Amino acid sequence: MKGNTKSVLLGAVLGSTLTLMAIGISKIAQGLNDLGGLVLHTDQIVRDRIKSDGIKLPEEAYSIYHARAGFQDYTTWIRFSIPLENIETFLKDALNLNLADLRESLPPENNEEIYQNENQKYDLTWWAPGLVKYPRVWLRNDSIIETWVVDTNSGAFYICRHNY
Repeated sequence: MKGNTKSVLLGAVLGSTLTLMAIGISKIAQGLNDLGGLVLHTDQIVRDRIKSDGIKLPEEAYSIYHARAGFQDYTTWIRFSIPLENIETFLKDALNLNLADLRESLPPENNEEIYQNENQKYDLTWWAPGLVKYPRVWLRNDSIIETWVVDTNSGAFYICRHNY
């Protein structure tokens, strides 16, 4: 009977260990499935992330969104609005440019949708630079490819940054 108890106890310990390992592996697999997928934040977290991206949002910014997808090579999408009367001041502070310095045509790649993994269901209707009727555009193409689209009718800014 003594040997039987040891076998049962050993079997229970092994069974529990294998079960915990299976649960852990399942959790890791789920994490890997989401790894590199789109991450979307709003509110103060967004302000902090945009600030860490080197853009100082004005206090009066609203409708703020930030999304990022990728690993080492990643893309960031930022959208926010400011009052129309603050556009010039913000552009001067952020880019050292005036509204007149920006182009009046929207690059075709700005009509692209934000990619999501199949298991993600974020509402991304906030990203619509292709719908801007009177855009002003600033492009940067060096180690970072960056496009700023300013909606001069609404005060909305769309910033797309590709870090490759």
